[in-house]
Amino acid sequence: MDIKVLELDDAENPEFITVRMSVQEAAFLARVTGGHSGDTAEEVLPGGATANRDIYSALVGSVFNRYWDGGINDYLLGRE
Repeated sequence: MDIKVLELDDAENPEFITVRMSVQEAAFLARVTGGHSGDTAEEVLPGGATANRDIYSALVGSVFNRYWDGGINDYLLGRE
């Protein structure tokens, strides 16, 4: 994974991060986030349920469900 853009807020702290990641890295994140319930994600990080849902939805909805008929599971089966 490479950091491509780091956008700072008014206090010059990171606010947004644009990354370039491999499909394998995206699959890892999708599987990890997909395995967490809202309660578990909140235990990891306050506000984590929203972040967890957003990451999973973006990766699965925009990548894996679009390019593999069976979504993330189809991609992972093809790697075995």
